[in-house]
Amino acid sequence: MFDQIPTVNRRVVFIRPKEPYLAWARALDDNGPSIDHMPMSDLSSVYLIEEDDQQERSLKKHWAEIFEEMLISWCTVNEEWPAQRTYSMFLEWFEVEIQELVFDLAHGPILQEF
Repeated sequence: MFDQIPTVNRRVVFIRPKEPYLAWARALDDNGPSIDHMPMSDLSSVYLIEEDDQQERSLKKHWAEIFEEMLISWCTVNEEWPAQRTYSMFLEWFEVEIQELVFDLAHGPILQEF
């Protein structure tokens, strides 16, 4: 008999940069790698958020920290970040996809590192 694969009480949020984020990254005076030569998968991130009947409520709870994480992943100088970040701007800068079911195929606890 097959055992059921356990689900996790989280939602998965896929974040993919859109053109405004890419334009911001291109405009930085940076000697680092060119954003235009990176695969989109390297620029995308996945986040776990709490399970909620209203997906947008969970996203609104975490959009600012996701936005900051996406900015710091390209530029660690906070002064280079857009000063006024809003939820509307977040949605303009990033494609957001939320998946309701999360399956845990690994054996053992999930570890957190800070």
